[in-house]
Amino acid sequence: MKMSRKKIAALLPVALLVAACGSGQKDDAAGSADGSADGSAPVTVAVSIYGQGMAPWTDSYGKRLEELAPELKKQGTELIVSWADGTAQGQAAQVNSLLAQSPDAVAIYPLNSQATIPSFLRIQQAGASPVQAVIPPVDEATDLIDAYIGGADEVATARAVAQAFVKNIASEGKIAILRGPAGGSDNILRAQGFMEGIAGSNLEVVEDINTDWGDQQKIHTDVSAVLQRHPDIVGLLTQYDGISIGARKAVDDANLDHEVHIANVVGGSCAGLELLKTGGISLVAWHDAWTAAEETARLLPAIARGEDVPANSFMEDPIVTTDDVGDRPCHS
Repeated sequence: MKMSRKKIAALLPVALLVAACGSGQKDDAAGSADGSADGSAPVTVAVSIYGQGMAPWTDSYGKRLEELAPELKKQGTELIVSWADGTAQGQAAQVNSLLAQSPDAVAIYPLNSQATIPSFLRIQQAGASPVQAVIPPVDEATDLIDAYIGGADEVATARAVAQAFVKNIASEGKIAILRGPAGGSDNILRAQGFMEGIAGSNLEVVEDINTDWGDQQKIHTDVSAVLQRHPDIVGLLTQYDGISIGARKAVDDANLDHEVHIANVVGGSCAGLELLKTGGISLVAWHDAWTAAEETARLLPAIARGEDVPANSFMEDPIVTTDDVGDRPCHS
């Protein structure tokens, strides 16, 4: 992570604290009166989440951050978790409101990655560290942010899911790719990974559609239409287990004469876990919301304090199948 004027600004409290300690104003053993017990510089960090009640994974991520806030405060970090209204415009306005609280770092978990660019510029201008969380930045934003945290290498993870599908489930026949809503970098990168993963197989992608993350009725309608057009389809690769849940219902309601296998990235919901255990979903890349929140809570204060954090702090998402799911906790 590069040093910039934002980092220099974040380090000023450290310099002031060191000076205070040297002059006897602070006692090293006692730590900072308004910081942590170990004397680290107090910082304020904010996380803007695109919306609440739109996807269980997102809700669980935000809830876990809120639960972690009191412990972070003991360590000298004031964590502000703020929920936008589910629109890109609303999230941009929310970021402006957060900047009025003078945070040292602001992480955006966006609805639309492209729409974050003006907000990242404003965060920079305010002297704070811009960070993207969970969903990877678009290419145009990579030079504007100090780090990407709480997410996976989307292309590599989707590629691994598709390769596991080819190896363990089906290497020929018709399949469909079910994306989340258009406009997100995750929509593009996960689809890219799926296509790379099936390359060289005899699988044919007959449909590649955008649907919704959590609106089960819309997902059901969209997938039902795909199955009507292609009743001989053998598999569905989806970008989130919320999509897989609606897809499974559509497959069951279609009463086809053969099995349609479903695989997805971003597995981790409790409903998705139940389907994975029973074979309703065949395999997932497991991306736990609580783990992502804990990574965010660990890395964001470090970024605010100017510590060395990798530009891309990817989480490892293991491939989990019905056969090896075991006793796995879920948090959404």
